[in-house]
Amino acid sequence: MPLVKKSAVNSGRINTLATSLDSQSTSIRARIDGVNDQIAKLKPQLAPGSRSRESARLQITKLIQQRKQFENQLAMVDRQAMNITSVQTAVSMAETTKETYKAMKDLHKSMSKMAIDPDKVAALQEDMTELMYDINEITDVMSQDFMVPDGMTDAGLELELNMLEDEIRAEPMAAAGQKPVYLEQSAEPEAEFVV
Repeated sequence: MPLVKKSAVNSGRINTLATSLDSQSTSIRARIDGVNDQIAKLKPQLAPGSRSRESARLQITKLIQQRKQFENQLAMVDRQAMNITSVQTAVSMAETTKETYKAMKDLHKSMSKMAIDPDKVAALQEDMTELMYDINEITDVMSQDFMVPDGMTDAGLELELNMLEDEIRAEPMAAAGQKPVYLEQSAEPEAEFVV
């Protein structure tokens, strides 16, 4: 009985699927970059005193949520691509194993016609053990779970938004060479402590 049936191995379909997943990944990454560009354009409107601050906050919140959705989609596509790569590796290993099996079978026929050398038998056994180890390793890889936790919470969105606002507040001070208030030293000399 053959180890791998020809009908089960359709490398053309697997390659097409791998190309499709790569294209999807590139497309989603471009969308994430587009959302990041929109956030960067709205970021100056988060400055304190800006008339459009609240509108900018709402837009950025929606954009962050959209980016998180794209990131989740990208993670799923990347996991699928990883699984396809594992399948391609398994198919390749199965084909190699099949050819090795044929070679060993031919060798067996030849050996049965001649005196059997114990060293050759030991080498053949060692090769078989290594092949079985490789197949078990592939099976372990194929059984891995690639799930990741779900998206961002409202608190996570608020934290990211607050970090953007902190950056906006820090930019004018950095441009003017000023230090934040908590870093400025008091202008008054400290009174000496006399005992």
